[in-house]
Amino acid sequence: MNKLRVGSKVLCQYYNTPDKKFYGDFFEGEIIKIQLGNNREKLYTIQCKYDIVNLYRKEIKRIIK
Repeated sequence: MNKLRVGSKVLCQYYNTPDKKFYGDFFEGEIIKIQLGNNREKLYTIQCKYDIVNLYRKEIKRIIK
């Protein structure tokens, strides 16, 4: 997999930590910011069609472009 960078178009899906399952439909977005979150994990800020969300690496399934 290529490196995730600001400007990368990605395919994502939400993850529910207590249930340890992925849920919802896949959605596309563009990475607009990468920062360190709690426990020094990378947190990716994704701009979707109508929303801006923060996701962890495992919620990003693949790079589209």
